[in-house]
Amino acid sequence: MKEIKIYNTLKVVAASNETEFLVDAMSYADEIAEAVAEYDDGDLAKYADARNGDSYYKKLKRIHVSVEIYNHELYGVANCTVADDWNETDTEQLKSYLTGQWADGFGEGLEQQDVAAFTELESYEEYDEENDEFYESECEVSYYVTVSFWQDKNYRILTEKELKG
Repeated sequence: MKEIKIYNTLKVVAASNETEFLVDAMSYADEIAEAVAEYDDGDLAKYADARNGDSYYKKLKRIHVSVEIYNHELYGVANCTVADDWNETDTEQLKSYLTGQWADGFGEGLEQQDVAAFTELESYEEYDEENDEFYESECEVSYYVTVSFWQDKNYRILTEKELKG
């Protein structure tokens, strides 16, 4: 048996009822790591099966999901235990399987979980018709932070060698 790691980019979003925006994943690294650890059931390998003649799944023994910081960036990580005869074709098939998990399986479920929350005081202008003037008002807005292991733009899935050289 041997261990391999497959990394993927993360998308972290703060959203309220009216708006959403990207936030720096590193700002929530601890919360994301905790949420992933709580959500991971310990083995994504058990859901892998043959698709279009894929054979990797027979050599795939275990997948544990986590996050890891590399070069000041937070990545999702599939920590995989595989058979000794694992090869590059198996790795490409595994990447395809994991992309599906990040988009529709594990990743979609995790995306439904808030990893953090914060409240900001926001200002806005209102118009007072009676006095014919604008005035500034403030309100608290609550934001909920979520993490996505898959995204439609700038998604990358990489072996440890591809990421770290």
